[in-house]
Amino acid sequence: MSLKLTSSSSPARRDSGKLQRRTPPERKPSAGSLGQLAASDVRQSTVQVAVRCRPLTEEEEQDGERAVDCDGCIVRVAADGPAELDGTAAGQLHEFSFDHVFGPEADQLSVFSACGAPLVAQLFDGFNGSIFAYGQTGSGKTHTIGGSAADPGLLYRSVSTVFDLLAGGSASMQPQVFIPMFPAVGEPIRDLQPPPEQATPADLRIVSDATYGTTVEGLTSTTAHTASHVRSLIAQASATRAADESLPGRRGTHFFALVTVRSASTETGESAVGRLTLADLASPDDDALPAADADDEPHVPLASLHDCMSTLAKSGGKDGADFEQSKLTQLLSDPLNGNCKTMMIVTVSPTQAAVATSAAALAFGKKAATVALGPASKIKESMQTAMTKVNTTMSA
Repeated sequence: MSLKLTSSSSPARRDSGKLQRRTPPERKPSAGSLGQLAASDVRQSTVQVAVRCRPLTEEEEQDGERAVDCDGCIVRVAADGPAELDGTAAGQLHEFSFDHVFGPEADQLSVFSACGAPLVAQLFDGFNGSIFAYGQTGSGKTHTIGGSAADPGLLYRSVSTVFDLLAGGSASMQPQVFIPMFPAVGEPIRDLQPPPEQATPADLRIVSDATYGTTVEGLTSTTAHTASHVRSLIAQASATRAADESLPGRRGTHFFALVTVRSASTETGESAVGRLTLADLASPDDDALPAADADDEPHVPLASLHDCMSTLAKSGGKDGADFEQSKLTQLLSDPLNGNCKTMMIVTVSPTQAAVATSAAALAFGKKAATVALGPASKIKESMQTAMTKVNTTMSA
């Protein structure tokens, strides 16, 4: 069974079967809207889940049909074949509902406004946030998180909004913005902003900090001064990632970027620290989830993530999940079970050929939406602690 849907208008143009996205006119938020954004309340009781479905390519569009339909906050998948999914017989529509659903016509700004902006605004109050994208290869994860210079994604838009908020902030605050970026392939973690004297990439260690939660020890954090500076940092990290021969291409690579905002008050001597974690997770390109002891190493961390998510869903978000199974689950322990406000973005392909992986990704998103999170609390530190952190683990 296939959804017989006419193609809707989309902000994309197509050339030789490859999707090319038209750059939308950039709409800078006004000072008033930024003030409302900073004061917005994004307290949540569960992991928030959004779905984004990419447009069809010209080649795919020639088939005349697509298998995924987005309607409000509902996603419908039409699947042919013998397999059953979540008790729905083959040949029937699989229907899923989520907090946000973005169809093929949605642009980068729309995704950021709903999924990123509320979390960014809360960084100045000392709240942690997390956004991670999950989906098969070619479904739009990397475009959603990173985007391009012409059509930036969540990472650049998040930092750009940070500087917009800084421009309208209180004169008594002295904010600092730090941007570390790193990939995790299987188990090793690499620094994408290594110091010049470091000849070979070092494997970094994950540690737990009583104040800041899960961190990567020895990770270089560069102080960002402007949005354009951040754009150059992202380009540098991308070049380092591409040049690192220890990384086996993009397959199996989980990419993380941390946006840390420290707002120190000259009046009280205290500072609030908020951290936004953005992650582009590796693709689960099998129809079925691999076992945790599978030989294909890149999939092992994803299997451990599914295991932790299943445990948390069954327990209502209480303790019980083994986040020590892999470095990926260690890195996501705060977003899933710590002091953090979390948004998961499931990206799907609209094609019939990808319907099995799309449906499985959507089912995983529904499971994540049942994971309960405790109330987030502000992270505060004394000025002495703040300066110690700046001079050690967060040196520019």
